[in-house]
Amino acid sequence: MGQGTSILFQKTRKFYYVTVVCIFLISSTTSKACNTPTKVSSTKLFDTTNSSLFYDNSKNKNFKGTVLVIHGLNLIPMAMNDLSLELINRGYSVYRLALTGSLKNQANLKNDNIINNWKKDIYCAFELMTVEFKRTNKPIKTISQSLGSLITFWKLTDSKMRFHKHVFLAPAIKVKWLFSLHQGLFFLSGDTKIPSKNLKEYSSFDFTSLGEYRSVKLLHKNIEDNLSYKTNSRITVFLNKEDELIHYKDSISFFNRLGSSVKTITKSPSSIGHQHLFVDYKTAGNANISQFIEALE
Repeated sequence: MGQGTSILFQKTRKFYYVTVVCIFLISSTTSKACNTPTKVSSTKLFDTTNSSLFYDNSKNKNFKGTVLVIHGLNLIPMAMNDLSLELINRGYSVYRLALTGSLKNQANLKNDNIINNWKKDIYCAFELMTVEFKRTNKPIKTISQSLGSLITFWKLTDSKMRFHKHVFLAPAIKVKWLFSLHQGLFFLSGDTKIPSKNLKEYSSFDFTSLGEYRSVKLLHKNIEDNLSYKTNSRITVFLNKEDELIHYKDSISFFNRLGSSVKTITKSPSSIGHQHLFVDYKTAGNANISQFIEALE
């Protein structure tokens, strides 16, 4: 009887230690991995920094809620400034996220692990948005472009959290076959650089790594494997018929099946040759920017 009790105690103690270690590991890979965005008190700071920023507008008497703003692949976070500032002017708090790999000081990032960094980025952003919802009891929303929309949608398929509204600008979920050709190079190192054709003033680098493209492919697979999220009318998608990257008809079909609202933007003359990039007044025009914001209202 005494020996049996001793064995049971040893097993219980072992289970206890394993449980404590697991809890420690889980907590260390979530909360400690999250970098708190820089809090800004003046909208002018949105023009001078490329890092993650949070503007608290909750003391505004016309406060409407909090919006998470996410840029696309190899796109500088500052490209989302016009949208961020417009949202602030309309009474929203804004969390402008900078995805890993988008900052100049991350040029030597090990690109084979970048998908894990992106997942951490969006996890931490969702956590912060949850905190804001509990603190203010006001709606939480997102507006994102290309990769930003892809990773947001991936998180939605993997999360019980329900935002109030989402706006996707040229979401990179259904892309043209031509832009899948680089997959033939996936046997090379993730640090292999592919020249970027994006506008230089909007780009973090003049190249995109194979590791980033590989991560995009993995996100597509993750979404296909877990596509159970029913959006109803929470997502509004904006597409451009002349987008060089996004497959227009496939995207419409995909989001219509989910019950999302799909809209086609009016072409902006200033973005000729870069129809995938419509994020600010220069590349989208005033009318389209107003449409994007109104879709969140």
